[in-house]
Amino acid sequence: MKLRHALAVCLLLAPAGPAAADEPAAARAALGPVAWRELHFEAHKWLLSAGTVTRVELVPAETVALREAPGQTGTQPGGPLVALLVTESRLPFGRTESTRTWFDPVTGAALQYEKLLAGRKPALRAGRYTTAGVHLWRVDPAGESEARQPPEAWTRRRDGHVVPQPALPLGERLVDSYAMLYLASAAGLEPGGEARFYNLSRDRLIELRLAARQPVERRVRYDESRSGVVRQRTAAVVVLPIEVSARPAGGGAGGDDVDLAFMGLRGALTIYIEVATGVPVAIVGRADKVGEVTVRLASVVLAPGAATP
Repeated sequence: MKLRHALAVCLLLAPAGPAAADEPAAARAALGPVAWRELHFEAHKWLLSAGTVTRVELVPAETVALREAPGQTGTQPGGPLVALLVTESRLPFGRTESTRTWFDPVTGAALQYEKLLAGRKPALRAGRYTTAGVHLWRVDPAGESEARQPPEAWTRRRDGHVVPQPALPLGERLVDSYAMLYLASAAGLEPGGEARFYNLSRDRLIELRLAARQPVERRVRYDESRSGVVRQRTAAVVVLPIEVSARPAGGGAGGDDVDLAFMGLRGALTIYIEVATGVPVAIVGRADKVGEVTVRLASVVLAPGAATP
């Protein structure tokens, strides 16, 4: 399973109902707190395996060093705190990926990201989100000798600004695709409710919809840590399926071939969130050359005050 980073996603949180599409962004519901501080997911298929650990913390906005996007107006924090999401991934064939993403914990507006890939084809990627799109920096080693050096010594460098086509709706802000689990957890969707996103695939604007279906039962087995005390949960639990679908913005054919840039999945996926705890316990989707993949929760560190099932 290959993890690839989206250039950008634009979140339009909206309650169910036709009037939601016309509401200005400021009038829509703010994101709530999430029930977890760390998630560890694992996926296995055939002889391949991959794992990812995601940690989130809130940090003072004044401590975040934001890059300058040449000629652009960078997205700014909307309050005193910024969410820092750190993702460490173990990929097939000995590759690893480390990503840091900063975003507004109330609106979901992304500020910037940095991603370092190690192993085959090492690379450094960074993005500064702006009011019009995202400014990207790409740093690569120029040959095998440079690849053995730290990224500061790499000399193949380029940057540029990406504006989605069509343009983002006025007043909206981009969110980062690595924050998708956070957003799904914090959106507070009820059965029948929806949230609408925009995903930038290259410079093509893709509309994503998160639709909460009726709760179902699903078997889980994972380690749960609360205040330093660890227990194993093995049970049949009630989960809320949140289906994520993709299609080109402004109309067009379906999005079966759209790279969601989320855990290497394409076209559509389903996130299962346990109703009692608010913790994502599984993700099911389709990956290139692998087919359907189920990514299961292996362990979780709960946030202080999280619900007890």
